[in-house]
Amino acid sequence: MAEKAATNVCSECKGKGSIACPECRGQGRQPSNNALQRPCMSCHGKGTTVCPACRGAKRVGGGK
Repeated sequence: MAEKAATNVCSECKGKGSIACPECRGQGRQPSNNALQRPCMSCHGKGTTVCPACRGAKRVGGGK
């Protein structure tokens, strides 16, 4: 039997497919006390990461 497509918008990312990076809190830079700030190693300077709940699909759920 074919699997149904996910129908519910992901509540974790609100349908965006990504969330603010938990390491840099969406800043895209590593937290630092000095003036030299390097790109965040987790998000590579983007400030966002793939949503862990929907894995970037923007929707969750579905059926059997």
